[in-house]
Amino acid sequence: MSTKSGQLQTGRPSPTGERVRDTLKRLSEDGADRGRGQASPLTYDEAVRIVTLAKKPIDRAIVACLFMAGLRRSEAAALAWRDIEDAPDGSLRVRARTSKTNRDGGITDIRFVKGTFADALRVHRPEGAEPNAKVFGDRDPQTIGRRFQRAACAAGIPRKLTAHSGRVGLASELTARGAIETEVMLAGNW
Repeated sequence: MSTKSGQLQTGRPSPTGERVRDTLKRLSEDGADRGRGQASPLTYDEAVRIVTLAKKPIDRAIVACLFMAGLRRSEAAALAWRDIEDAPDGSLRVRARTSKTNRDGGITDIRFVKGTFADALRVHRPEGAEPNAKVFGDRDPQTIGRRFQRAACAAGIPRKLTAHSGRVGLASELTARGAIETEVMLAGNW
């Protein structure tokens, strides 16, 4: 039912006033150049820059998870130390047990993290880490997103990024480096 027909049926004034319409219009115009809610991608070089310049190990580990592992912020918040395993080649295997597309945890979703990003996670991991302890403690997805944004800003990234920028950046980087659609889909569990 439209607002106008709802107003006619209930006899109440419309809740959509001029301020609401103007705000919605401005929000729509602000994001018009990015498509429907699409996050601006983080590039590989920018991700390395953030990891290199971030002062706190937790912030470096967040970037590693959101960019190199392509995790959503909710997946990063749910990550436990048992989900991160050292691989023989020096990389890390990161298991996202549950996600937006795998709510019951029935599908094995393994992501790989290597190089500087694997080192960032290793430095963040406490000695003798309890396997069931959360990698980012009790931080919720929103807090993880804010830490990511602050670390990007502190590294001098000139545009506004969201936590999803790491995931979008991973897909963009893989595509730019010649990955086929199936490989990109597997990398991000799309």
